[in-house]
Amino acid sequence: MASAEFMAAQVLSRMPGGALQRDMVRSMQGAGGNRAAAAMIQRVIPADLQAFRDKGNMPAGEAGTTVKPPGGYGAFQARYDPVAMALHITLNVGVTFVNGMTMAGGLAVAGDTSLNAAALKINALPAADRQAEVDKWTWNGDEETWMTGYKSNVTAAWNSAGTGLAFQSSKAGWESQLANVQIHVNTQNVTVVGPLPAGSATIPSTAGPTHCNATIYKTPADNNDFGAAVGGRDASGTTSLSLGSGQTVAHGHLLRQSVNFDRNSVTLNAAATQKLQDIIFSFQSPAAGAGTTIDITGHADTSGGGTPAGDARNVEISEKRAQVVADYLKATRVSGNNLINATARVKTQTGTGSAGEGATGSSRRVDIVFAGGQGQNVAAHEFGHMLGLDDQYAVDTTGTQGVVAGTGGTVGTGNADDARSVTAGTGRSIYENNDNMMSLGSTVRSPHYVTMMEALRTVTGSTEWKMKA
Repeated sequence: MASAEFMAAQVLSRMPGGALQRDMVRSMQGAGGNRAAAAMIQRVIPADLQAFRDKGNMPAGEAGTTVKPPGGYGAFQARYDPVAMALHITLNVGVTFVNGMTMAGGLAVAGDTSLNAAALKINALPAADRQAEVDKWTWNGDEETWMTGYKSNVTAAWNSAGTGLAFQSSKAGWESQLANVQIHVNTQNVTVVGPLPAGSATIPSTAGPTHCNATIYKTPADNNDFGAAVGGRDASGTTSLSLGSGQTVAHGHLLRQSVNFDRNSVTLNAAATQKLQDIIFSFQSPAAGAGTTIDITGHADTSGGGTPAGDARNVEISEKRAQVVADYLKATRVSGNNLINATARVKTQTGTGSAGEGATGSSRRVDIVFAGGQGQNVAAHEFGHMLGLDDQYAVDTTGTQGVVAGTGGTVGTGNADDARSVTAGTGRSIYENNDNMMSLGSTVRSPHYVTMMEALRTVTGSTEWKMKA
């Protein structure tokens, strides 16, 4: 039989409780030795909780349990380690690499229709310059590097360490039992026919089935034109992903809007008025919701500047432009609705004159930034779909209004995950244009963990889990 001292040391080493519990045990060790500490541990950790931990990994198999969330999207492996308090979520991705552009008859040809506009820009260049541009859209032995970066990107975005989110047992006396999400992504280049070169990334045979067949189009890092998408599970239970290689970094996105003014004008023209109406429609807050923050900054071109008086005049123009935009957002009704809570949502309103601007029309503008203007990491957003999540951005379902389009729904209504998310205790999952990862930004919040909560409850056989406060 193991000694009490050995038991105390072993139990202490794997105690998952907070620092307070560990400090209490260490204090007891110092005051009365390991035997006293062992007796205290028996009181601190309920017997049924210790029995739960003693079960080991759930399930025991290395691959874990295959999870296919409701709704037909996403699939992954789930396994819970009750001692390390880690919920391991594994996705296996087979990757086909495709050039975003090729040359044919001296012209750039897009590898996907969403890149046609980029091809037209290349073809507008002198013929001698086109090949160099097309080369930026061509894979050139950098496939393995891309897969390494992709894995690092999406795991950092969705791990508990990155999101600050975790699960906690809701069973009385089990409050110390947590489940921190650890995302694992296995990739393999399936473009290669035959044996892979030594050192290539592979999907281990013990990792479960392939969950996603990905097609990655080579695009420059500064390009976000590619029409990324995740398809539903096929008959074999595998999801599809289409992505531009440059979409693994956050790009300036729809949370940054602007309207332009005529030269020397502080009056909204027809185009600016229409744009503001679309903005009001798209950035409504759900009923009783606070809505996203709004920051308004006016600008002027450099005309008339260069002297103290001229620069001051440009600042005045920029401030007046900001004011007219703010007034319009606060007072205008679109489709019968004002911009909810607009006055409180406007956090800053300023004009910066012609500082940092040029002499072109693009400098005669007002920037309207929502929720801090957070960009979106498209690869991480699409990974949410690979986990089985629905979009959360709000659109006009008739396709006639707003600045946001796609597969979203009416602002304030629940998406396909909402009822399940409420049942799981991860919160409402509603349509709104904000900085949520499954909306327009890159912030993962508790509703985005609903499919992983369901997986945790499945593999542990217990519904007594909640989001950790």
